[in-house]
Amino acid sequence: MKTLVKSEFIYDVEPELLDESVTDAQYLEQSRRRAEAKLIKMKLIHKLYNSTQELTQNESTYLKQWVSDIKVSKERNLLNLRDSMLPKRGSSKLTLSALDAQSLYALNSISRVNIDTERHGAYALSDLVLELSHFLDEEVVNKVETEIYSERMRQEWGLSKDFKAVESRNKEIGLVLNELEELAWRSAGQLSEKDVAGIKSMISVKRGKDYFDQQFFQNDMESFSKFVTDANNYDSRIELVERWIVRKEDEIKVRV
Repeated sequence: MKTLVKSEFIYDVEPELLDESVTDAQYLEQSRRRAEAKLIKMKLIHKLYNSTQELTQNESTYLKQWVSDIKVSKERNLLNLRDSMLPKRGSSKLTLSALDAQSLYALNSISRVNIDTERHGAYALSDLVLELSHFLDEEVVNKVETEIYSERMRQEWGLSKDFKAVESRNKEIGLVLNELEELAWRSAGQLSEKDVAGIKSMISVKRGKDYFDQQFFQNDMESFSKFVTDANNYDSRIELVERWIVRKEDEIKVRV
């Protein structure tokens, strides 16, 4: 289920993932429905922002119902704003074979995407929508919905015009914090001096027992230290160290 989460940072984890009463199947179905709704909402926001594009009749109707649901519905609150306008009958049952030529061309225009209706036609369209939703900035929809709900609260409670239901931090700050967390995670995975000493002790077994091997032993240890310093900058550092050990063992066998 982790693949359905926007990121692995703790403040992004969905509450339903921590709710034992929600099964994986229920969470997946709810995620599909939310992804469908978010895709529609993002299209409407994009069209409204781009004054050169007009809404269709169906889009105008959807927009009115969306705003009305947030402003009027008694069931709507800050905790479930994102569930406004979810498909009532569950996620779409269509498959990728239902994609028209224009949509298929647009998807295959994305780098490293190659959808073949003959090979992938049986896949659920809702799963494709769910994957695409990860590329959409969820904060855009959140800000629109919270602003609509803020307007509702201002009217109902007679609050000042500058009142906002949610004060969100600057997006750039969030991006910096995310980057710092990633750097901390990567740094924590690096091999320490103690780790290097332990590996050296392991690969030193049966080394330097004779005069001939003693001539190479010190150089091998220094070479390993330098290699670890460089390899520590990569996430695959363990694999790289393992390859170094295998290559060194093969090298020792052919020394004459």
